[in-house]
Amino acid sequence: MWVAFFLKSGRLAYWQCESCGIADREIEPLPEPLDSPSGWFESPPGLTARGACPPTIARRWAIVEGLTLFEGEPSSTHFEGEPIPGLTEAHTYVERDQNGNIQKIYEPGRERLEKYSEHYVLTRFQVVGDALVRFESYCFEDSMFDIPHADKPKQITVLSGLKSLQP
Repeated sequence: MWVAFFLKSGRLAYWQCESCGIADREIEPLPEPLDSPSGWFESPPGLTARGACPPTIARRWAIVEGLTLFEGEPSSTHFEGEPIPGLTEAHTYVERDQNGNIQKIYEPGRERLEKYSEHYVLTRFQVVGDALVRFESYCFEDSMFDIPHADKPKQITVLSGLKSLQP
C-alpha cells in the first residue's frame, strides 16, 4: 500500500510504500525549521492507495480550442492534520496547449497573512462539474492558545465550460 506525504503548502511531497519504505521519487533532506510555510508536516495526513505503484492521474478536460486541462498530483485536504471543511479532494492542475507546452499551473498554496502571524490563507483547486474551482480557506496554526482550524472555504470559479476528454 502506498501513502502520500505532503508539504505544509499542501503539495504532494512523495509517495512511500508502507511495506518496503521505498519512495516514488528522490527525497531531499527535511528543511529546517519544520514550522516554515514551505516545510514538511511533522505528521502529514495520509492519502493511501492500494497497488503496486502510486496512482497515475489521467483525467483531462478541453478548456477552449487548443487548450487542455490535466489533473496532476493530489494535494492535502488537511491543515495541521485537521480536514479543511467542504473539501473532499484537491489536486494540482496543468493547462497545456496543443503542442504540450505548459501555459499555466494551478497548485495548492499556503501563505502567511502577515510576517509574524499564525494565520494563513490556504489555496486548493478542484474540478466541480464543468468548472475548475479555487478554494481559499483562512486558517491558523496550532499554538498554545488556539486549536488549529480552517474556516469554510470561499469558492472562486477559475475556469468554466470544461469538457471532459475521458473515454
